[in-house]
Amino acid sequence: MEKDRKFVIFLALCFTFGIMFFGLLFGLLINNYQTDSINKELLDLKVRNQEVTLFSYILQNDLGKSDLDCNFYSNSLDNFAVYLNEYGRIVEKYFRNAENLEEVKSMQKDYVVATLNLYFSIDKYNQVCKANAKDTILYLYPYDCGVCDGITKTINNMVYNLNGPLSFSIPTDIGLESVEFIKDYYDINVIPSVVVNGNPLEGPESYTEIEKYLIKKQ
Repeated sequence: MEKDRKFVIFLALCFTFGIMFFGLLFGLLINNYQTDSINKELLDLKVRNQEVTLFSYILQNDLGKSDLDCNFYSNSLDNFAVYLNEYGRIVEKYFRNAENLEEVKSMQKDYVVATLNLYFSIDKYNQVCKANAKDTILYLYPYDCGVCDGITKTINNMVYNLNGPLSFSIPTDIGLESVEFIKDYYDINVIPSVVVNGNPLEGPESYTEIEKYLIKKQ
């Protein structure tokens, strides 16, 4: 009887450790799959990032032409804005899974530079194609922001509406001179702040004034 009892205990332990082992193995496989999937997404989106830079350069050269096709550039700007938003989403997801945070920060800097490039391209486009002008919101925020909920929710609600504004979110403490330039350019001294169609609105309550400066009212 004693031997039988020990044998049963031994089998139970083997079964328990077997479940633990295969559980850990399954978890590792899922994590590796997710990481590989994110890496592929990042590579694809980094190509889109380079396309944004090339497109912005072409647009800058074409803006002086009297026969500029505003409809063509309007659709292209919308598409690239979607790509950049997707790139930002993937970088954020990668941030949660990456071991090397410096690598992620480098990717985020790359994203921010491309975002500013597209933002100012749209600004130039609006000056030329006034009949097709696009609403833009530049959102400047700190990494750890306990007072940003109002701005974030308001912008997200507007963006997801039909014909909503194009939104560009920039972390101000990312360590880029171009971000500091933006703050000086718009004379922004308080973070978080938003810039709506070139009009700076400072402070966490600035979201209450956003709609007043939109071309297409929500």
